[in-house]
Amino acid sequence: MIDSFFEPNGETFLHYLIREHPSDLLKAYLTFSESNLVYNNSFEGNESPLTLAYKLKKMQHLNMILEHFNEYPELIEVNSEDVLTLMECGLNSAAALVPQLF
Repeated sequence: MIDSFFEPNGETFLHYLIREHPSDLLKAYLTFSESNLVYNNSFEGNESPLTLAYKLKKMQHLNMILEHFNEYPELIEVNSEDVLTLMECGLNSAAALVPQLF
């Protein structure tokens, strides 16, 4: 599994892709990871990949993450900030994910 903590602040490879790379690389990663993707918050600040994408205004990245977890909702554990992100972002994929979380 390639999604592990590697940054000093505890960010995962998924955080890194959101922060540093275009959405096509994220799409390839999500496709490769399929149901094995580990969704983790960072050590510092407990920032999730979903919230990071929203804060950086990377809506394509955010939508890809949401679409992935709509397919595998059992793999995502959202925190309270993620729930707010889902409610605020206005994406159809976010609206579809919310009922699956509860």
